[in-house]
Amino acid sequence: MPNELKSYISKVEAISKGIQQAFGQLSFEQLNWKPDAKSWSVGQCIDHLNVTNQAEIPAMEAAIRGEHTTKFFEKLPWLPGFFGRFVLKSVDPENVKKNKAPGVFEPTQSDVGEDVIDRYAKTSAQIIEIMKGSEGMEIDKMIITSPVAKAVTYSLKDTFRMVVFHDRRHFNQAKRVMDSARYPQ
Repeated sequence: MPNELKSYISKVEAISKGIQQAFGQLSFEQLNWKPDAKSWSVGQCIDHLNVTNQAEIPAMEAAIRGEHTTKFFEKLPWLPGFFGRFVLKSVDPENVKKNKAPGVFEPTQSDVGEDVIDRYAKTSAQIIEIMKGSEGMEIDKMIITSPVAKAVTYSLKDTFRMVVFHDRRHFNQAKRVMDSARYPQ
């Protein structure tokens, strides 16, 4: 297995383990506490990851199985690289600027159930299996379409990187919620 693919897998495993350790024992109240009305709770941060990752999984699986049919925008040679760089920059964990999540990726607006962490672990395990299943494939040349916009395309390699960046970004966000002085103990 190429080192790059191993790196993606180990990072997803580490984030999943970190989320389970940091938030797996939180009470319902702690999962759903928000610093203010416009901020997300720890549970909403993790729910957002569940929603986003589940939306990406079908295209990743289809690409790995060789069942993906190339769409018009995926054929434009410069477009996937452009959008890949754009999305990666916006989800980079080092970029702490708030971004509005597309409606399809919004977490639940009601209270999040305590199973949100277990659901995240299962989704992460699914993504790890997809990553393992891509071994030996040219993931940088496999192009998929965003579940948000049909004109937004990127490589499977960039999709894997997006999962790592995005999950780390919201793991960090959830930790900042817990670090709030008013967070319930």
